Amino acid sequence: PYAACLAHNLSLLTPGTLDRFFFCNSGTEAVEGALKLAARYFKGKRPRFIYAENSLHGKTLGALSVTGGQRLREFFPLLPGKTVPYGDAAALEELLKANPSEGEDAVAAVILEPIQGEAGVIVPPPGYLRQVRDLCTRYGVLLILDEIQTGFCRTGTFFACEHEQVVPDLMALAKSLGGGLASIGATVATTKVFTTAYDNPHDCLVQTSTFGGRTTCCAAALATLEVYEEEQLSQRAATLGERLMQGLQAIKARHTHWIREVRGRGLMVGIEFDAGIVDQARYLPAKIPGLRNVLKEHLPGMVAAALLKQFGILGTLMLNNRAVLRVYPPLVITAEQIDYFLSSLDAILSQGPRDLVANRVNHAIASAGMKCITPWTSAFLKKH
Repeated sequence: PYAACLAHNLSLLTPGTLDRFFFCNSGTEAVEGALKLAARYFKGKRPRFIYAENSLHGKTLGALSVTGGQRLREFFPLLPGKTVPYGDAAALEELLKANPSEGEDAVAAVILEPIQGEAGVIVPPPGYLRQVRDLCTRYGVLLILDEIQTGFCRTGTFFACEHEQVVPDLMALAKSLGGGLASIGATVATTKVFTTAYDNPHDCLVQTSTFGGRTTCCAAALATLEVYEEEQLSQRAATLGERLMQGLQAIKARHTHWIREVRGRGLMVGIEFDAGIVDQARYLPAKIPGLRNVLKEHLPGMVAAALLKQFGILGTLMLNNRAVLRVYPPLVITAEQIDYFLSSLDAILSQGPRDLVANRVNHAIASAGMKCITPWTSAFLKKH
Protein backbone atom coordinates (compact mmCIF):
# COMPACT_ATOMS: atom_id res chain seq x y z
CA PRO A 1 0.00 0.00 0.00
CA TYR A 2 2.88 2.41 0.69
CA ALA A 3 4.21 1.96 -2.85
CA ALA A 4 0.76 2.70 -4.24
CA CYS A 5 0.45 5.82 -2.07
CA LEU A 6 3.91 6.99 -3.15
CA ALA A 7 3.04 6.45 -6.82
CA HIS A 8 -0.15 8.47 -6.38
CA ASN A 9 1.58 11.35 -4.61
CA LEU A 10 4.41 11.43 -7.12
CA SER A 11 1.93 11.50 -9.98
CA LEU A 12 0.59 14.76 -8.55
CA LEU A 13 4.06 16.29 -8.80
CA THR A 14 5.59 14.85 -11.97
CA PRO A 15 5.09 16.97 -15.09
CA GLY A 16 2.52 16.18 -17.77
CA THR A 17 1.27 12.63 -18.08
CA LEU A 18 4.18 10.92 -16.33
CA ASP A 19 2.07 8.68 -14.11
CA ARG A 20 3.43 5.12 -14.21
CA PHE A 21 6.10 4.14 -11.66
CA PHE A 22 8.57 1.34 -11.09
CA PHE A 23 10.33 1.59 -7.73
CA CYS A 24 13.87 0.31 -7.29
CA ASN A 25 16.86 0.97 -5.04
CA SER A 26 19.14 3.40 -6.88
CA GLY A 27 19.61 5.77 -9.75
CA THR A 28 21.44 3.35 -11.99
CA GLU A 29 18.55 0.87 -11.60
CA ALA A 30 16.10 3.63 -12.51
CA VAL A 31 18.07 4.31 -15.69
CA GLU A 32 18.19 0.58 -16.50
CA GLY A 33 14.42 0.43 -16.17
CA ALA A 34 14.00 3.43 -18.50
CA LEU A 35 16.30 1.94 -21.15
CA LYS A 36 14.43 -1.37 -21.05
CA LEU A 37 11.06 0.39 -21.31
CA ALA A 38 12.28 2.31 -24.36
CA ALA A 39 13.62 -0.84 -26.00
CA ARG A 40 10.38 -2.73 -25.36
CA TYR A 41 8.30 0.20 -26.61
CA PHE A 42 9.76 -0.45 -30.07
CA LYS A 43 9.57 -4.23 -29.55
CA GLY A 44 13.34 -4.61 -29.81
CA LYS A 45 13.48 -3.16 -33.33
CA ARG A 46 15.54 -0.16 -32.20
CA PRO A 47 18.55 -1.26 -30.13
CA ARG A 48 20.51 1.99 -29.94
CA PHE A 49 20.43 5.04 -27.68
CA ILE A 50 21.78 8.55 -28.12
CA TYR A 51 23.53 10.07 -25.11
CA ALA A 52 25.67 13.13 -24.41
CA GLU A 53 29.41 13.40 -24.16
CA ASN A 54 30.66 13.55 -20.57
CA SER A 55 27.33 12.34 -19.19
CA LEU A 56 26.97 10.02 -16.22
CA HIS A 57 23.85 7.88 -15.83
CA GLY A 58 25.13 4.98 -13.72
CA LYS A 59 27.66 2.18 -13.51
CA THR A 60 25.66 -0.97 -14.21
CA LEU A 61 26.18 -2.14 -17.79
CA GLY A 62 23.05 -0.63 -19.34
CA ALA A 63 23.42 2.75 -17.63
CA LEU A 64 27.16 2.69 -18.25
CA SER A 65 26.48 2.17 -21.95
CA VAL A 66 24.89 5.63 -22.08
CA THR A 67 27.51 7.24 -19.84
CA GLY A 68 30.00 9.49 -21.63
CA GLY A 69 32.88 9.27 -19.14
CA GLN A 70 35.41 7.12 -20.99
CA ARG A 71 37.43 6.28 -17.89
CA LEU A 72 34.42 4.47 -16.42
CA ARG A 73 33.61 2.59 -19.63
CA GLU A 74 36.92 0.87 -20.33
CA PHE A 75 37.02 -2.93 -20.59
CA PHE A 76 33.26 -3.49 -20.36
CA PRO A 77 30.98 -5.04 -23.02
CA LEU A 78 28.50 -2.21 -23.51
CA LEU A 79 25.33 -1.68 -25.52
CA PRO A 80 25.69 0.11 -28.88
CA GLY A 81 25.06 3.83 -28.76
CA LYS A 82 25.73 7.19 -30.34
CA THR A 83 27.09 10.32 -28.66
CA VAL A 84 26.38 13.99 -29.22
CA PRO A 85 27.91 17.13 -27.68
CA TYR A 86 25.80 18.27 -24.76
CA GLY A 87 23.85 21.44 -25.50
CA ASP A 88 24.11 21.08 -29.29
CA ALA A 89 20.61 20.52 -30.67
CA ALA A 90 21.83 20.76 -34.27
CA ALA A 91 24.21 17.83 -33.77
CA LEU A 92 21.36 15.79 -32.33
CA GLU A 93 19.14 16.58 -35.29
CA GLU A 94 21.83 15.38 -37.70
CA LEU A 95 21.77 11.97 -36.01
CA LEU A 96 17.99 11.80 -35.86
CA LYS A 97 17.60 12.73 -39.51
CA ALA A 98 19.52 9.61 -40.47
CA ASN A 99 17.75 7.36 -37.98
CA PRO A 100 16.16 4.31 -39.63
CA SER A 101 12.80 3.07 -38.40
CA GLU A 102 14.29 -0.29 -37.43
CA GLY A 103 17.49 -2.30 -37.63
CA GLU A 104 20.79 -2.39 -35.78
CA ASP A 105 21.42 1.36 -36.21
CA ALA A 106 17.90 2.41 -35.22
CA VAL A 107 17.60 4.65 -32.14
CA ALA A 108 14.95 4.03 -29.51
CA ALA A 109 15.58 7.01 -27.25
CA VAL A 110 17.68 10.03 -26.40
CA ILE A 111 18.82 10.16 -22.77
CA LEU A 112 20.04 13.40 -21.19
CA GLU A 113 20.53 15.15 -17.88
CA PRO A 114 18.68 18.51 -17.70
CA ILE A 115 21.92 19.83 -16.19
CA GLN A 116 25.02 17.67 -16.44
CA GLY A 117 26.17 16.97 -12.90
CA GLU A 118 29.37 14.92 -12.93
CA ALA A 119 30.62 16.77 -16.01
CA GLY A 120 31.00 19.81 -13.76
CA VAL A 121 27.48 21.29 -13.52
CA ILE A 122 27.06 22.09 -17.20
CA VAL A 123 23.94 24.18 -17.74
CA PRO A 124 22.71 23.88 -21.35
CA PRO A 125 21.88 26.93 -23.48
CA PRO A 126 18.40 28.38 -22.95
CA GLY A 127 15.81 26.50 -24.98
CA TYR A 128 17.99 23.41 -25.47
CA LEU A 129 15.72 20.95 -23.67
CA ARG A 130 12.70 22.30 -25.50
CA GLN A 131 14.50 21.84 -28.82
CA VAL A 132 15.43 18.27 -27.87
CA ARG A 133 11.83 17.51 -26.90
CA ASP A 134 10.58 18.82 -30.24
CA LEU A 135 13.22 16.88 -32.18
CA CYS A 136 12.38 13.62 -30.43
CA THR A 137 8.70 14.12 -31.19
CA ARG A 138 9.38 15.03 -34.81
CA TYR A 139 11.61 12.04 -35.49
CA GLY A 140 9.65 9.53 -33.46
CA VAL A 141 12.09 8.62 -30.70
CA LEU A 142 11.55 8.69 -26.95
CA LEU A 143 13.09 11.24 -24.61
CA ILE A 144 14.51 10.01 -21.29
CA LEU A 145 15.47 12.65 -18.76
CA ASP A 146 17.76 11.67 -15.91
CA GLU A 147 16.63 13.83 -12.96
CA ILE A 148 18.57 11.81 -10.40
CA GLN A 149 20.71 14.80 -9.40
CA THR A 150 18.51 17.65 -10.59
CA GLY A 151 15.13 16.47 -9.34
CA PHE A 152 13.27 17.30 -6.13
CA CYS A 153 13.71 21.06 -5.80
CA ARG A 154 17.49 21.13 -6.34
CA THR A 155 17.49 23.65 -9.21
CA GLY A 156 14.65 25.90 -8.07
CA THR A 157 11.75 23.96 -9.57
CA PHE A 158 10.49 20.58 -8.44
CA PHE A 159 12.05 18.98 -11.53
CA ALA A 160 14.67 20.72 -13.63
CA CYS A 161 12.80 20.04 -16.90
CA GLU A 162 10.06 22.36 -15.64
CA HIS A 163 12.29 25.39 -16.27
CA GLU A 164 11.41 24.94 -19.95
CA GLN A 165 8.03 23.22 -19.50
CA VAL A 166 9.43 20.02 -21.02
CA VAL A 167 7.70 16.68 -20.43
CA PRO A 168 9.83 13.64 -21.27
CA ASP A 169 8.48 10.21 -22.16
CA LEU A 170 10.52 8.61 -19.38
CA MET A 171 12.21 9.94 -16.27
CA ALA A 172 14.75 8.45 -13.87
CA LEU A 173 14.61 9.51 -10.21
CA ALA A 174 16.60 8.62 -7.09
CA LYS A 175 18.91 10.30 -4.52
CA SER A 176 16.72 13.00 -2.94
CA LEU A 177 13.60 10.87 -3.37
CA GLY A 178 14.63 9.10 -0.16
CA GLY A 179 15.34 12.30 1.75
CA GLY A 180 18.85 11.19 2.60
CA LEU A 181 17.50 8.29 4.65
CA ALA A 182 16.22 5.60 2.31
CA SER A 183 17.73 3.98 -0.77
CA ILE A 184 15.01 4.36 -3.36
CA GLY A 185 14.83 5.14 -7.06
CA ALA A 186 12.03 5.27 -9.60
CA THR A 187 11.54 4.84 -13.31
CA VAL A 188 8.64 7.03 -14.38
CA ALA A 189 6.78 6.67 -17.69
CA THR A 190 3.73 7.95 -19.47
CA THR A 191 0.82 5.55 -19.66
CA LYS A 192 1.27 5.30 -23.43
CA VAL A 193 4.90 4.20 -23.15
CA PHE A 194 4.27 1.84 -20.26
CA THR A 195 1.25 0.06 -21.72
CA THR A 196 2.90 -0.27 -25.14
CA ALA A 197 6.06 -1.71 -23.62
CA TYR A 198 4.28 -4.06 -21.20
CA ASP A 199 0.97 -4.69 -22.92
CA ASN A 200 0.95 -8.36 -21.98
CA PRO A 201 0.18 -9.08 -18.29
CA HIS A 202 2.50 -12.08 -18.46
CA ASP A 203 5.42 -9.65 -18.94
CA CYS A 204 5.09 -8.28 -15.42
CA LEU A 205 8.20 -10.13 -14.29
CA VAL A 206 10.48 -8.79 -17.03
CA GLN A 207 11.59 -5.91 -14.80
CA THR A 208 11.51 -6.56 -11.05
CA SER A 209 13.55 -5.77 -7.96
CA THR A 210 13.74 -7.85 -4.80
CA PHE A 211 13.89 -4.86 -2.48
CA GLY A 212 12.34 -2.21 -4.75
CA GLY A 213 9.31 -0.46 -3.32
CA ARG A 214 9.69 -1.86 0.18
CA THR A 215 7.55 -0.29 2.86
CA THR A 216 10.21 1.56 4.86
CA CYS A 217 11.69 3.22 1.78
CA CYS A 218 8.31 4.25 0.40
CA ALA A 219 7.27 5.63 3.78
CA ALA A 220 10.47 7.70 3.92
CA ALA A 221 9.86 8.97 0.39
CA LEU A 222 6.26 9.91 1.24
CA ALA A 223 7.45 11.93 4.22
CA THR A 224 10.14 13.54 2.07
CA LEU A 225 7.66 14.70 -0.56
CA GLU A 226 5.55 16.21 2.19
CA VAL A 227 8.52 18.24 3.46
CA TYR A 228 9.42 19.41 -0.05
CA GLU A 229 5.91 20.74 -0.53
CA GLU A 230 5.11 22.09 2.93
CA GLU A 231 8.43 23.89 3.33
CA GLN A 232 8.42 25.13 -0.28
CA LEU A 233 11.96 23.94 -0.86
CA SER A 234 11.82 24.65 -4.60
CA GLN A 235 11.36 28.35 -3.99
CA ARG A 236 13.89 28.21 -1.19
CA ALA A 237 16.48 26.69 -3.54
CA ALA A 238 15.80 29.38 -6.13
CA THR A 239 16.13 32.23 -3.63
CA LEU A 240 19.17 30.94 -1.75
CA GLY A 241 20.73 29.81 -5.02
CA GLU A 242 20.78 33.41 -6.19
CA ARG A 243 22.51 34.43 -2.96
CA LEU A 244 25.08 31.66 -3.37
CA MET A 245 25.80 32.49 -7.03
CA GLN A 246 26.13 36.20 -6.35
CA GLY A 247 28.56 35.52 -3.53
CA LEU A 248 30.62 33.11 -5.62
CA GLN A 249 30.77 35.56 -8.52
CA ALA A 250 32.08 38.20 -6.12
CA ILE A 251 34.76 35.78 -4.88
CA LYS A 252 35.67 34.96 -8.48
CA ALA A 253 36.13 38.68 -9.18
CA ARG A 254 38.49 38.98 -6.18
CA HIS A 255 40.44 35.81 -7.00
CA THR A 256 40.68 35.83 -10.76
CA HIS A 257 43.74 33.55 -10.79
CA TRP A 258 41.94 30.91 -8.74
CA ILE A 259 38.49 30.52 -10.31
CA ARG A 260 37.85 30.02 -14.00
CA GLU A 261 34.06 29.79 -13.90
CA VAL A 262 31.08 29.39 -11.56
CA ARG A 263 28.11 27.50 -13.01
CA GLY A 264 24.77 26.29 -11.77
CA ARG A 265 21.12 26.82 -11.09
CA GLY A 266 19.41 26.94 -7.72
CA LEU A 267 21.43 25.00 -5.15
CA MET A 268 23.25 22.93 -7.78
CA VAL A 269 26.54 24.75 -8.33
CA GLY A 270 30.03 23.91 -9.53
CA ILE A 271 33.21 25.97 -9.09
CA GLU A 272 35.79 25.35 -11.81
CA PHE A 273 39.30 26.19 -10.65
CA ASP A 274 42.22 27.35 -12.75
CA ALA A 275 44.99 24.84 -12.17
CA GLY A 276 47.57 27.43 -13.23
CA ILE A 277 47.47 28.85 -9.69
CA VAL A 278 49.54 25.85 -8.59
CA ASP A 279 52.50 27.24 -10.55
CA GLN A 280 52.70 30.07 -8.04
CA ALA A 281 53.50 27.65 -5.21
CA ARG A 282 56.99 26.38 -4.35
CA TYR A 283 57.83 22.76 -5.00
CA LEU A 284 60.02 20.19 -3.40
CA PRO A 285 63.73 20.47 -4.27
CA ALA A 286 63.71 16.86 -5.45
CA LYS A 287 62.58 16.31 -9.02
CA ILE A 288 59.53 14.12 -8.62
CA PRO A 289 58.22 13.13 -12.06
CA GLY A 290 54.72 14.41 -12.75
CA LEU A 291 54.35 16.18 -9.39
CA ARG A 292 53.23 19.44 -10.94
CA ASN A 293 50.48 17.77 -12.98
CA VAL A 294 49.30 15.68 -10.04
CA LEU A 295 48.97 18.77 -7.87
CA LYS A 296 47.03 20.59 -10.58
CA GLU A 297 44.63 17.69 -10.95
CA HIS A 298 44.03 17.69 -7.21
CA LEU A 299 43.49 21.44 -6.83
CA PRO A 300 39.72 21.27 -6.06
CA GLY A 301 40.43 18.40 -3.67
CA MET A 302 43.05 20.50 -1.89
CA VAL A 303 40.54 23.33 -1.52
CA ALA A 304 37.93 20.88 -0.20
CA ALA A 305 40.43 19.46 2.31
CA ALA A 306 41.24 22.95 3.57
CA LEU A 307 37.54 23.82 3.92
CA LEU A 308 37.00 20.69 5.98
CA LYS A 309 40.08 21.07 8.15
CA GLN A 310 39.80 24.78 8.86
CA PHE A 311 36.06 25.42 8.78
CA GLY A 312 34.30 22.06 9.10
CA ILE A 313 32.73 22.29 5.64
CA LEU A 314 32.45 19.08 3.62
CA GLY A 315 32.95 19.38 -0.15
CA THR A 316 33.14 16.74 -2.87
CA LEU A 317 34.46 16.51 -6.42
CA MET A 318 33.06 15.50 -9.81
CA LEU A 319 33.62 12.11 -11.44
CA ASN A 320 34.04 13.42 -14.99
CA ASN A 321 35.63 16.80 -14.33
CA ARG A 322 38.40 16.92 -11.74
CA ALA A 323 38.73 20.70 -12.06
CA VAL A 324 35.36 21.35 -10.40
CA LEU A 325 34.36 21.53 -6.75
CA ARG A 326 30.77 20.40 -6.17
CA VAL A 327 28.57 22.79 -4.18
CA TYR A 328 25.27 21.01 -3.52
CA PRO A 329 24.26 22.22 -0.05
CA PRO A 330 21.25 20.70 1.76
CA LEU A 331 17.99 22.28 0.67
CA VAL A 332 17.38 23.28 4.30
CA ILE A 333 20.54 25.38 4.43
CA THR A 334 20.12 28.88 5.84
CA ALA A 335 21.27 32.19 4.42
CA GLU A 336 23.69 32.49 7.34
CA GLN A 337 25.24 29.13 6.51
CA ILE A 338 25.68 30.13 2.87
CA ASP A 339 27.43 33.29 3.99
CA TYR A 340 29.66 31.20 6.27
CA PHE A 341 30.64 29.00 3.33
CA LEU A 342 31.36 32.03 1.16
CA SER A 343 33.54 33.71 3.79
CA SER A 344 35.36 30.42 4.44
CA LEU A 345 36.12 29.87 0.76
CA ASP A 346 37.27 33.46 0.43
CA ALA A 347 39.60 32.98 3.39
CA ILE A 348 41.09 29.79 1.91
CA LEU A 349 41.81 31.44 -1.43
CA SER A 350 43.24 34.52 0.29
CA GLN A 351 45.86 32.31 1.95
CA GLY A 352 47.40 31.57 -1.44
CA PRO A 353 48.36 28.20 -2.94
CA ARG A 354 51.53 27.51 -0.93
CA ASP A 355 49.95 25.90 2.12
CA LEU A 356 47.56 23.88 -0.01
CA VAL A 357 50.47 22.42 -1.95
CA ALA A 358 52.51 21.80 1.20
CA ASN A 359 49.68 19.95 2.91
CA ARG A 360 48.94 17.85 -0.16
CA VAL A 361 52.59 16.86 -0.68
CA ASN A 362 53.08 16.03 2.98
CA HIS A 363 49.95 13.89 2.99
CA ALA A 364 51.08 12.03 -0.12
CA ILE A 365 54.53 11.38 1.33
CA ALA A 366 53.10 10.21 4.65
CA SER A 367 50.63 7.91 2.89
CA ALA A 368 53.47 6.39 0.89
CA GLY A 369 55.25 5.37 4.07
CA MET A 370 57.90 8.11 3.94
CA LYS A 371 56.88 9.91 7.10
CA CYS A 372 60.51 10.41 8.09
CA ILE A 373 61.02 13.12 5.46
CA THR A 374 57.68 14.88 5.96
CA PRO A 375 59.02 17.30 8.64
CA TRP A 376 61.93 18.16 6.33
CA THR A 377 59.64 19.04 3.43
CA SER A 378 57.41 21.08 5.72
CA ALA A 379 60.37 23.12 6.89
CA PHE A 380 61.52 23.67 3.31
CA LEU A 381 58.12 24.86 2.12
CA LYS A 382 57.78 27.25 5.08
CA LYS A 383 61.12 28.87 4.23
CA HIS A 384 60.19 29.28 0.57
